[in-house]
Amino acid sequence: MYLVAKYDLAIIWFLCLLFLAVAAFTDMQTLRLFLGLPFALLFPGYVFWAAISPPDKAPDTYARWLLRVGLSVAVLAAGGWCLVQSPWGISFHTVFGYLFVFITAMSAVACYRRFRYFSRRHGEI
Repeated sequence: MYLVAKYDLAIIWFLCLLFLAVAAFTDMQTLRLFLGLPFALLFPGYVFWAAISPPDKAPDTYARWLLRVGLSVAVLAAGGWCLVQSPWGISFHTVFGYLFVFITAMSAVACYRRFRYFSRRHGEI
């Protein structure tokens, strides 16, 4: 459990890259669906919550799942609205690009916050 909690953001980013490879190089709709659902409905909320919450304070399991899905839907809706207003419009590639950039940016923020938090906690900074 500790290894998964320690490398959770790296695992999510690796799965996003896997989805990128599958979506770009294959026409397998079933595989796209199974990889795309967590990519759209779980990962954005997870990394957003990791970026804005303190690392040592976590809600219970039920609330954590609700937060992941709810925040993911909110991020997807906000991004969809921004894409509709942009000249690119909504397509598979623009939504995928938006979510990939969002997940990467929020993962970087969460990693930075975790590093700072645990460094201060252990007296390294």
